[in-house]
Amino acid sequence: MLAVWITISYVALYVLLFAFSFTQAKVGQFFGARVERVTIGFTLFTGLGVKWKGSKWEWEFGFFPLGSSTKFWGSNDAEASDSGGETKEPPQEPFYRLSAIQKSLTIGSGPVACLGLTLVLIPVFLGADQLSFASASESTISPVGVNGLKLVENPSTFESQIEL
Repeated sequence: MLAVWITISYVALYVLLFAFSFTQAKVGQFFGARVERVTIGFTLFTGLGVKWKGSKWEWEFGFFPLGSSTKFWGSNDAEASDSGGETKEPPQEPFYRLSAIQKSLTIGSGPVACLGLTLVLIPVFLGADQLSFASASESTISPVGVNGLKLVENPSTFESQIEL
């Protein structure tokens, strides 16, 4: 059973890392920045990851789901000014020339995507019954399983207390 949970956690980490980097890449691309590479997971030694050139950017998958990164063209001034004379693609806006709001939205989109995906995945892993809401008529709580345990209303604080 432990091996199943380790495998599920491993896959869930990769899904979250993919959502993080892919969202940053798509938002950056929406604002006109060119994405060079999306890296998901890390490798301990060079050459142990899986790399391929996609239609828009290069993908790299490592075997350890410890983080991810999105590399934009023009992340720093020297990189954007030194194009080497080659222009394979039409020039796009270097990342450093995006406005502060666009950079913030691009960088912040990854954590927001992970948070949203986590809020979706938690009920899936725990089961839908964990997140059910009781109606107002069912709001009475009665402790079960312990003899002599009762819930007492505290009139001074309007809170409930559990007493033996």
